[in-house]
Amino acid sequence: MFKLALMVWICVLVLQESVRTNIIDEMDLSTVQLIKKNGYPVEIYNNIVTEDGYLLDMYRIPHGKIRKKRKSRNPVLLMHGLLGTSRDYVLTGPEKGLAYFLADRDYDVWLGNARSTIYSKNHLRLNPDTDSDFWDYSFHEIAIYDLPAKFAIIKNVTKKERLSYIGMSQGTTVFYILASMKPEYNNYVNVMVALAPVAYMANFYNPMYRLLAKFEPIWAPLASLIGLHRIPPPPIDQLLVEANRRFCTQEGFFQVICANILFLSGGYDPLQLNLTVVPALYEIKRTASIRQLRHYSQNINSGLFRQFDFGKKVNLEKYGSPKPPAYNLTKVTAPTALFYSEGDWITHALDVETLSEELPNCVYKYKIPYKQFNHYDYLIANDVVSMVYQNVFYVLEKYNKII
Repeated sequence: MFKLALMVWICVLVLQESVRTNIIDEMDLSTVQLIKKNGYPVEIYNNIVTEDGYLLDMYRIPHGKIRKKRKSRNPVLLMHGLLGTSRDYVLTGPEKGLAYFLADRDYDVWLGNARSTIYSKNHLRLNPDTDSDFWDYSFHEIAIYDLPAKFAIIKNVTKKERLSYIGMSQGTTVFYILASMKPEYNNYVNVMVALAPVAYMANFYNPMYRLLAKFEPIWAPLASLIGLHRIPPPPIDQLLVEANRRFCTQEGFFQVICANILFLSGGYDPLQLNLTVVPALYEIKRTASIRQLRHYSQNINSGLFRQFDFGKKVNLEKYGSPKPPAYNLTKVTAPTALFYSEGDWITHALDVETLSEELPNCVYKYKIPYKQFNHYDYLIANDVVSMVYQNVFYVLEKYNKII
């Protein structure tokens, strides 16, 4: 097995030499700068205020490089995963970036950033560096506060009554929560495309994260005791960026090590990974709240998809029951398309099957035939267009009538 793995890596390294891209040169570029560099129009919507005071940025690619003569274009909102940003959808350039493909297919593309990401790290009253309350949120708050604020801006700007929604990982979790807690938003979505959908996590595979989840009742209070409210904490976040620049940009051994860190998280798939993408993935500071990790850990342990568990006393005050209520997925009536794979260590195929049975309007379910396709391949796989995006386009075209 070791010899086979070594041979695979040697083949990958050889292949990389013939497919080097300019991604290393683009490491310092933001989402907006990448879009401009690649010749696409971009609009910036700063300081979108949520109901609980967070200030969010959202970016718009209103059309492709060549503007076709149309009265209007149908909007599509893209939401990233945990520790992700809007940059993930444009990182691989026009040849593979989903946002560019959608713009060239004449969609009005909107790129969302969740609270506390590098592009949405402000608040009306709270300072992320000094106020721990800034980090007092989970993906539940992203769902019920961040998404409605984004939907409102898109509706106001485009004058469209409906949009398409594409989520990756946590980007799918927040949609299910919004549509179940505020069912009226189902009427605003013509189709929801879920890439690596995360709701039920009973069969969550990643052994490292599963062990972390098991001990959540122990490390969570310890984290609070020492004042750890975010990951990674400063100055570790900057040290990780500097380590990436020093090691992950070096062709060969160090890039392989950096790639294997990804594999330990999302699944092992060296054949679909372009190693030059790896340093660009690590380049920016990627942050999340400890409570996001706790919430996912709780759902892994319970095997249920439910609200945050504050403990019996607070649960009784907040929910009226000693245990947190489950999210009612029967209220998610928007047409939903699920994309999943066997090689994903975070989204397990059995959990997706459970999810599809709960959703009352699951209109499309696609299991990617390549067995090693992992959690991050939805964004960076060499063959992501043929393996995934062509089917995404099919779903969008079926539920969108572009004027």
